[in-house]
Amino acid sequence: MNTPDLTIILECIDGKDDHLKIEIETGSSIVLGKDDGESTRGILELNDCTGEIIFTNKEGLMHFDASGCGAAVKLNGNPAVTGNLRPNDLLKIGNSIWRSVVPAADAKGSFSPVGKKTIHSRFSSIMGLEELKDFKLKHIFSNVFKKHSLADMEEQLVTGTSKNIPAITY
Repeated sequence: MNTPDLTIILECIDGKDDHLKIEIETGSSIVLGKDDGESTRGILELNDCTGEIIFTNKEGLMHFDASGCGAAVKLNGNPAVTGNLRPNDLLKIGNSIWRSVVPAADAKGSFSPVGKKTIHSRFSSIMGLEELKDFKLKHIFSNVFKKHSLADMEEQLVTGTSKNIPAITY
């Protein structure tokens, strides 16, 4: 009996390896860590860390083992050493966020990611807003430690007050 091809795509959705996609075929494993040129696939997030993370595609279910990884690993916000990464689960490796995507055939027979609905679109739909384009969480905090002038700080502090609300036009 032939096992169907259940290739899983491991995708970085935010962090140093943003937009990196790694395909893992059924029954295969891949080792992510510092690039050693042989058995380990290098990712930028683990360049300064010791150890590695092993990902295994067990017939369409992504299993990870981070017991040998020096970076903090969290599955859906909870510290994890091993576990299964299902579609729409988030795996944080250091400061990078990863997810697994299981391609599914559409009506035309072509494949598209099941997990195409991203965190941004799910969050936006919950809030009843349009999806944010090119949103990155790191951009929210990118200027926190930047030196700001007194005028910049005052401008930020008065935003939204009665002296700084634009007129409503119809």
